[in-house]
Amino acid sequence: MIRHGEAPFLECSSKGDRRFSAFAAKPASLRGKSIEEAYQGMKQFITQDDRPCDTPEHRFTTTTCAKGTKGCAVHRLETGLHWRRAKGRTAINQAECAAAYKEWWREWVEQEDLLPILQEATGLSDIYGQVGHVCQATVLWELRNEEWDSTTAPDVDTHTRWTGTVPPPSRPVTDDEPTGSE
Repeated sequence: MIRHGEAPFLECSSKGDRRFSAFAAKPASLRGKSIEEAYQGMKQFITQDDRPCDTPEHRFTTTTCAKGTKGCAVHRLETGLHWRRAKGRTAINQAECAAAYKEWWREWVEQEDLLPILQEATGLSDIYGQVGHVCQATVLWELRNEEWDSTTAPDVDTHTRWTGTVPPPSRPVTDDEPTGSE
């Protein structure tokens, strides 16, 4: 289990608020695929068997061995695995996969206007999260705390868009409070 912030925690999985489950989140750019399916499918692995891989769902991205040997049946680069076959395995393109995972979550949060819900939460958790693996609770906590641009103080009725320019206030600012620019 992974937790960020303080209790009470908003559970970000299929066991909690499904809008924050990687299996339920389907940003428009993924054309119907979930974040989980896309993330696991983009992972790349080097097979190291002594026989060619004959699993139909595998897509081999090269006819040259991932280690450089032409026509090698031992060290193939494989990608496009079903999420169950890729989950839990460390990919050779892990940094690229983690960056895409975060961007898909950013898109989903903006698409579904979920930022106010994340901002209201004092903590996020993922019952399935594991240290050393990407985790939606971790990514969503990072997105929650990122800087964004808004013409008004963010609250549950305000749609905001991330630009990396204005840090989020800890609470809405009222008209009668000094702003510090006087």
